Amino acid sequence: MNGESKLLRVVLDYDLLLADILWPMGQAPGILPLALKGLIQPAFCVRVLKNYTRMLSDPNLGLDPEDVVKIIDRINRVGVCVRTRRQSSVHGLNDWDRRLISCAVASNADALISLTPVRFGHGSIKNVSILNPADFAKQYMHRFALMDARSTTKMESPFQIGDHV
Repeated sequence: MNGESKLLRVVLDYDLLLADILWPMGQAPGILPLALKGLIQPAFCVRVLKNYTRMLSDPNLGLDPEDVVKIIDRINRVGVCVRTRRQSSVHGLNDWDRRLISCAVASNADALISLTPVRFGHGSIKNVSILNPADFAKQYMHRFALMDARSTTKMESPFQIGDHV
């Protein structure tokens, strides 16, 4: 099998996760459903997964707790959990952003996808591309024949994914 047929491994930034759930037709449509359907492989560490859970469970968001459990469980099942080390060479980032970078590096991720990639620096860190959703689509989707999958998931809410995948 050639190198282009492998499953893309990505780290999902917190802002992207929230945007894809709260505004499925917004700036990041389709990225989370791709992960939940197993078309791309999310990478995370225990602390990142816990932060996803804490963030999505915020009562101010108004998300159904059962939906949050389904999303987190699905990310956990289709993704890869890695052990991380703090990346001391990445300066100027908050603790959570350093944790995301650590997950991306430890998992050999193809990309860290964020609505605000500029806050991580210029383009890549240790061979991990730092991309916004549009640049991710341009750079990777066509290589893995996911454009059709993206167009079918674009309008889907992550809550419609369920366990039928």
